[in-house]
Amino acid sequence: MRVSDLRVAVDVQHLYRPHKPHDQGSVFRLADGSTVTEGHAATMYAEAITAHLRGAGATVLTNPTLAGYYSARQRAASGWGAHLYLACHVNAGGGAYALIEHASDRQTPEALAGTRDIGRRICLALTDQVAGIVGCRQVELATGTRGRVCVEGFAGPHALLEPFFGDHPQHQPLLAAVRLKLIGEVLGSAVVNWWQFGHDGRDANSSP
Repeated sequence: MRVSDLRVAVDVQHLYRPHKPHDQGSVFRLADGSTVTEGHAATMYAEAITAHLRGAGATVLTNPTLAGYYSARQRAASGWGAHLYLACHVNAGGGAYALIEHASDRQTPEALAGTRDIGRRICLALTDQVAGIVGCRQVELATGTRGRVCVEGFAGPHALLEPFFGDHPQHQPLLAAVRLKLIGEVLGSAVVNWWQFGHDGRDANSSP
């Protein structure tokens, strides 16, 4: 598939919510006493995803065009014709792995295949190319699960991205700007790979 045909919505969540104007998500305290917000870190890697995708020829929908309630953002991405919706977060809770989540129970078989495939490719890319991320979990968000609202309104392939835990000592070096840029580039590369080589669960060169 040609990357020039790819349309991706890259949504930094927590931010751009007029009904919660001060929301920055989690706040991570570093060893030197300084703090980094989830909103700042997610913005940094989301900008790198966007730059990588646009550099490869894809079209990207971003904030603040995506704003308001998460459901409204997902409807906007659908109406725009996004092939993939990425909800950008940074995890908290002390874990030491990447977490890629999705809500796929209402998807068509083709969309479900795409969702599972992009999650698998992202997990492989993060653990292979980002030092400090030594494990990755791909999780289905059941009805009523916290976090499901982040992606459940987008029926196509999607991923709730939590590439590391900002409050884990092993992962806190990833909050540095240069590391966040690397994470975004790795994620962007995984998306391009997904689109070119089987975004519907089949290899792009295989027979239907």
